[in-house]
Amino acid sequence: MVGTTEAQAEPLLETRGARVFKSAGWAAMGQGIGQLLRLSSSVILTRFLVPEVYGLMELVYVFLTALYLFSDVGLATCIVQSSRGDDPDFLNTAWTIQVIRGGILFFVAIALGYPAAAFYEQPLLAALIPSIGVVALIEGFDATALHTETRRINLARVVQLELVMQLATMVVQVAVAVIWPSVWVLVIGSWVGAIVRLIGSHRFLPAIRHRFVLEKRALQEIYSFGKWIFGSTALHFVTNQGDRLVLARLLEGLAGLGVYAIAGRLKMAAQALMQRLILATLFPALAERYRELEGDHARTRLLSEAYYRSRLRLDAIFITGSGMLLALGPTVIDVLYSQEYAQAGQILQVFSVEIAMSVALWPAETLLIVIGKTKYGFFRSLSRAIWVCVAFPLGWYLNGFFGLVWAVALSEIPTVVVLWLGLMRNGLFKVQRELIGPAFFVAGWCIGLSVEMLMRSATQ
Repeated sequence: MVGTTEAQAEPLLETRGARVFKSAGWAAMGQGIGQLLRLSSSVILTRFLVPEVYGLMELVYVFLTALYLFSDVGLATCIVQSSRGDDPDFLNTAWTIQVIRGGILFFVAIALGYPAAAFYEQPLLAALIPSIGVVALIEGFDATALHTETRRINLARVVQLELVMQLATMVVQVAVAVIWPSVWVLVIGSWVGAIVRLIGSHRFLPAIRHRFVLEKRALQEIYSFGKWIFGSTALHFVTNQGDRLVLARLLEGLAGLGVYAIAGRLKMAAQALMQRLILATLFPALAERYRELEGDHARTRLLSEAYYRSRLRLDAIFITGSGMLLALGPTVIDVLYSQEYAQAGQILQVFSVEIAMSVALWPAETLLIVIGKTKYGFFRSLSRAIWVCVAFPLGWYLNGFFGLVWAVALSEIPTVVVLWLGLMRNGLFKVQRELIGPAFFVAGWCIGLSVEMLMRSATQ
């Protein structure tokens, strides 16, 4: 598109604003209900499954995550960002790559089963890892409509499908737990969820009729866009899943890892809601705005202003909420879970710091991706990987288990330098705006302390 003035862009902005508002509502509602379903499922299942089971399943999911991240070339992001994101040849090429990737992941999962079982001295892993690899195989055939609807900032049907998937997963897991309370409850639920998502993506969403295509031009674009994302996501595994691998070896038994997993899932629930809003609204809206402003002399200023307007809403909700979690972490766990999971409350308090930092940093990385600077995502992950290699053993040496937990929570510190430097170099950074985040966190903490005091006085 030729350069667009602010006056010319105003109708487009109003149209996009309406779409963003509607999609943000669907994303927030979907993520909120989805997290409520997952939380309800977790609370119910902990009545049937002991912490050792959660610890074992957490280890299985680490290996599945490794398979995903070590083979991610950013197909979903590329479809949203590319000017050819609605071209059938481009979409079919992306789908073909996705199918091939799913098949490779399944066979790699089969190969990993026995070595992992021997290394962690957990015989069940030999069957569990290949079984969970079936999910990767099924998901490889998902329709690209899951991503094209995001590109169009039209999330209603995508959210509805995901809620049906999560409800089906929950119902099956609880039903199986009543009859057969074992780690296989979580595996069978994952199979059902993947099948529902696969069928729904082709039948419920406006999907094209997919066929196997490998168009040279599309392959080149996907490779060019995804080469940095591949390295970034591979390193992302080290920084976001390495703690589980380390704890599984350092702790005696898997009960401690199971408790850690409960706190980790609550942390990821908050981050998932934020990330969903970013990917569903902020990313496609900024990408569309960026395409409209191509050639405009005020492009950088206008894009930065749009970014920080959106950030203000995210910060007000999520950073304030993180501060409240710092005060209320133990109370949240005590209300939801049995006494054997009580230590997760202290872990959740520490994780509140990581949540707050990620609120400020994930949108920054998204903005850099919008302008095509995907390399900063790679360097962000690289800096965190270096932090992990240094801070994890140091934290364990200084303070054992909680020393490692703090090392995890502070792992975003080096990425501040990388992403802020990226914004500065591209003229997008506003230092005065970044100072608002810490103020929101302190305000949230004060609110949380007030709530805690009121709850205590009410029970006395």
